Amino acid sequence: MVMVDDKLYFDTGKENTETRRCGTPDGKITKAVDVTEIPTENNQSNFGADFDYQYGAEDTIEICMDGKWVIFEHRTGDGSQVRFGEEMIDASNLSEETLEWLGWYNQLSKEEQMAISAIPAELHPENDLTETADEPVAQH
Repeated sequence: MVMVDDKLYFDTGKENTETRRCGTPDGKITKAVDVTEIPTENNQSNFGADFDYQYGAEDTIEICMDGKWVIFEHRTGDGSQVRFGEEMIDASNLSEETLEWLGWYNQLSKEEQMAISAIPAELHPENDLTETADEPVAQH
């Protein structure tokens, strides 16, 4: 998380790979709090300091980290979300057990994640009937 212009921005896990960009940063992350804390001051993050940023599209900022422009987005509410695959899910809607499972799952490699055969019921899309290679799912 990072605070810029009195707004919290959250890591999307995405990178802007556009090679053409303005050469002048819009600002710099100058202060840091512990990774377990929420930034409370402008230009403060919970992942370190001394990072340039530029404003992005649709209420995002892009922060230059290790030569890559990482996209952070502003979220309403408390903004607490967790990643599941390519999606971000509101953490407030999940049980503690599911949040713990997601913590474990998100530490796995992509290959290990693909090998998981069971996921918590809260993460199943409602009414999402899918077909397997062996047998189609009965439609009701």
